[in-house]
Amino acid sequence: MRFILSILIVFVSIAMTNFSFAGDSKAGKSVEAKSVQNRGEIDTIKCDAYNDAKLRVGDNCTFDITFTSNGPKYKISDVNYWFWEDIDYNKGENSLKFLATKEFIDSNGVVENGTMKLMVSNDYDIRIPPEKRSKENIIVKYEILFNEIIPNKGLSQEQHRLVQCARYTITRCGDGVVDKQYGEECDDGVNGSATCSKNCKRK
Repeated sequence: MRFILSILIVFVSIAMTNFSFAGDSKAGKSVEAKSVQNRGEIDTIKCDAYNDAKLRVGDNCTFDITFTSNGPKYKISDVNYWFWEDIDYNKGENSLKFLATKEFIDSNGVVENGTMKLMVSNDYDIRIPPEKRSKENIIVKYEILFNEIIPNKGLSQEQHRLVQCARYTITRCGDGVVDKQYGEECDDGVNGSATCSKNCKRK
């Protein structure tokens, strides 16, 4: 199944935001998320907000970042990305890369009073099951640097930083947890039981 996973960033009142594409990304080149091998390294990046979601073994998915401004105008200056997985779910077939959307490029990084999709990743496949189900099977973190554009004054000199984080649970039939959104009626493990089939359907 194919999924598009959105990270929705909402700024209200005088909250200020900034999403960035390192260098060439605005010229239409993709920017690869830094693949973190050491869990301790990604844990040092503290999050201002978390989004939790589920993925399924066999999914083909993309990740995107959507920004909403509730009035103020912001200038996106930079975004850095980190990606961690507890095992190699896509079996090394494709690394996670992000590309700025045409809308973001055409806006010259300015977002005002509305919602804009800023970045979209390439396809990422969940090819194998996790060794253990966890709400942190995959972690993606985004560091956003930004300035407010002040009316009649221009770009504020004060730069702000926001770190948005997404945690993904990799699910499958047989992991012992009933996931009704995937059509499971029961889940008694990989071998099933007298009342629950291996396909997670009641007998």
